[in-house]
Amino acid sequence: MELKQFKNIINSWYLAHRRDLPWRKTFDPYSILVSEIMLQQTQVSRVLNFYDKFLDRYPTFSSLSIADNKTLYGLWNGLGYWKRALNLRKTAEIIQVKYEGVFPNDIDTLKTLPGVGEYTSAALKCFIYNYPVAFVETNIRKVIKHFFFSETDNVSDKEIHKIADLVLDKDNPREWNYALMDYGSSEFRLKKVTQKAKKESFIFSNRYYRGEIIRFITQKGEVSIDDINSLLVEKSGIEINSSRINSILESLINDELIIYKNDRYYI
Repeated sequence: MELKQFKNIINSWYLAHRRDLPWRKTFDPYSILVSEIMLQQTQVSRVLNFYDKFLDRYPTFSSLSIADNKTLYGLWNGLGYWKRALNLRKTAEIIQVKYEGVFPNDIDTLKTLPGVGEYTSAALKCFIYNYPVAFVETNIRKVIKHFFFSETDNVSDKEIHKIADLVLDKDNPREWNYALMDYGSSEFRLKKVTQKAKKESFIFSNRYYRGEIIRFITQKGEVSIDDINSLLVEKSGIEINSSRINSILESLINDELIIYKNDRYYI
């Protein structure tokens, strides 16, 4: 497909179908960072239920940097991937202490922030500063594969990135990348059966139990291993192998999501 034709298709579609999302109405680094971390492996529809509430409670880097775990986890409850909440707070601390409240604008520096990788650093650079940088994420990948690699089974992200960079609107990269993401999200939705299967595979996974344990400790304040055993039996209906429980608890401790002290678990 010719590049001009491709751009016309995307831009025409975007004019009629652009998503009205709160983080697109600002260039505030903090607000956009919160949205990008929340959106990691999480659907937009779910993030919309948490975004405004989070910003109401923690509107700035300064306020988030001193957040307590109980309140932070309470606001994050239901979003999953709990370590992202800690990464956000750690980033807020770094911005306050190391960068004196000024958010970095260099991609290599952004990559050093907790939870910020190749995609997120480029997205932050683009969405905060309207900087012309191409990147690859789920929806952009779908769009480029459909229009430029429709007859190819295995396409690397490196090849997709080359096309993304080639078609990038350097005059307004922020809106262009939003357009690609919206088009991919709307026009190439996963079938419901796929979503259902994904949900069923999540139930009783280690990630499912991690979330249940965090919610339980947040509610109780402190718990014993017997309390946790009882909780997981209640949730699953069966006895869970003790080595598996210990492995899950160890992962939570290593991720700094919970604390173990004097035979008790805390947040």
